[in-house]
Amino acid sequence: MSKSEALQHAKLKLIKNPKYAFPYFWAPFIMVGDYR
Repeated sequence: MSKSEALQHAKLKLIKNPKYAFPYFWAPFIMVGDYR
Protein backbone atom coordinates (compact mmCIF):
# COMPACT_ATOMS: atom_id res chain seq x y z
CA MET A 1 0.00 0.00 0.00
CA SER A 2 1.43 3.37 -0.97
CA LYS A 3 1.54 6.32 1.41
CA SER A 4 -1.22 8.11 -0.46
CA GLU A 5 -3.42 5.00 -0.37
CA ALA A 6 -2.79 4.63 3.37
CA LEU A 7 -3.81 8.25 3.94
CA GLN A 8 -6.95 7.77 1.86
CA HIS A 9 -7.80 4.60 3.79
CA ALA A 10 -7.36 6.39 7.13
CA LYS A 11 -9.54 9.32 6.05
CA LEU A 12 -12.29 7.04 4.76
CA LYS A 13 -12.24 5.07 8.00
CA LEU A 14 -12.79 8.32 9.92
CA ILE A 15 -15.50 9.53 7.53
CA LYS A 16 -17.46 6.28 7.93
CA ASN A 17 -17.54 6.70 11.71
CA PRO A 18 -20.46 9.05 12.53
CA LYS A 19 -18.52 10.48 15.48
CA TYR A 20 -15.67 11.64 13.20
CA ALA A 21 -17.48 12.19 9.88
CA PHE A 22 -17.14 15.98 9.91
CA PRO A 23 -14.13 17.40 7.98
CA TYR A 24 -12.93 18.99 11.22
CA PHE A 25 -11.55 15.58 12.21
CA TRP A 26 -10.10 14.23 8.96
CA ALA A 27 -9.27 17.28 6.82
CA PRO A 28 -6.04 18.19 8.68
CA PHE A 29 -4.38 14.95 7.50
CA ILE A 30 -2.32 15.86 4.43
CA MET A 31 0.73 14.50 2.61
CA VAL A 32 3.97 16.42 3.13
CA GLY A 33 7.18 15.75 1.26
CA ASP A 34 7.75 12.80 -1.05
CA TYR A 35 4.37 11.11 -1.37
CA ARG A 36 5.64 8.16 -3.45
